[in-house]
Formats: sequence, structure tokens, C-alpha cells
Amino acid sequence: MIAEAKNMLTEGDLNISEISHLLGFENTTYFSRLFKKEVGITPNQFKGRFLN
Repeated sequence: MIAEAKNMLTEGDLNISEISHLLGFENTTYFSRLFKKEVGITPNQFKGRFLN
């Protein structure tokens, strides 16, 4: 699931909220915390690294 989130983030078409809902999370904050726990950075930070 985290791998799929990474793919969606690197494509850059969707925002964090849209990605979390597509992956089945009702709470975007929970998704962001889980992502940070697994990856070490927030989804916004991850997305920023690939879009710059």
C-alpha cells in the first residue's frame, strides 16, 4: 500500500487527501502518520522531492 502511495505521489496528479481516500483511508491525517512512520518523511515532503 505504501508502494502504491509512493507511485501516486510521484505522478503528481493527485493531492494527499485524494490519494489517501483512493487507498481506502477515511482519515488523511492517519494516512500521513502511517506514511511517515514507514517512509521516514511526510507524503508532502516525499511529493516535493520528486516534483522539484
